[in-house]
Amino acid sequence: MRTTLLPARPVHWAHQLTHLFLPLLVPGRHTREPWFLLGEKAVAPLRHPRVLTRATRCAVLYPYREPAVRELLWACKFRHRPKALEPLLTDLSDLPLPPRVDAFVPLPLPRERERSRGFNQSALIAEALARYTGGSVEAALVRTRNTPPQSHLPKPERAANVERAFAVVDPTLVAGRTLVLVDDIVTTGATLAEARATLCAAGAREVWCVALAG
Repeated sequence: MRTTLLPARPVHWAHQLTHLFLPLLVPGRHTREPWFLLGEKAVAPLRHPRVLTRATRCAVLYPYREPAVRELLWACKFRHRPKALEPLLTDLSDLPLPPRVDAFVPLPLPRERERSRGFNQSALIAEALARYTGGSVEAALVRTRNTPPQSHLPKPERAANVERAFAVVDPTLVAGRTLVLVDDIVTTGATLAEARATLCAAGAREVWCVALAG
C-alpha cells in the first residue's frame, strides 16, 4: 500500500519551515536573496525529474545549479543540518521508479565522515522514499576504504577515486532483487556507477539510481 510522506504541493509548509531553520543555516543571506523563500515560486518550478544517461541511468528531481537547492543540500551535508533536506523531500512522487522495488539502497559514506556528520544524507532520502512507497531500506553496501570527497577532486579523477570503493554486505540482500540506489547529488555519475556495478556483480536483477539533485 502506498502512503504519502508529505503533501504533494506543501507550499505553505515549505515556506514556514524555511523561516524556522534557514536563518540558522545561512545567517543573514535569507534577508537579501529572495530565492530562499522556498514556496511555490521557488521550489516547485525547479523540479525537473529527468534521467541522466551518462555513466549510469540516474533519475534526478532538482537542478543542482539552482542556488536554493544547492544551499539546502550544503546546509545538510556541511553544516550538519539534516532538516535542511525536508523541503526537497516533498515531491518524491515525481521521481520515476520501477514498477516493483525490492529495496532502496543508500549510497554509504566513509565511516569517519558519517561519524563526524552524525548521519548519512543518502540514507535519510532512502528512508523518505521507503515511507512514501511503503517499501524498505537495505544497507546492502559498505565502503571498503576511505576516499576523499568527490567534490574536492577534478572531474577526470573521480572515477579512479571510487574504483573498488564498495562491497556488498551480504549477497543474499542483493541477488535477484530490483534495487534503487539512492544518493543526494550526482555530477559525473562516477560514484553511483561504481556502486551500481558492485550491486550488479553481486547478482542484483536490476539497479536503478535516483538522486535529489544533479
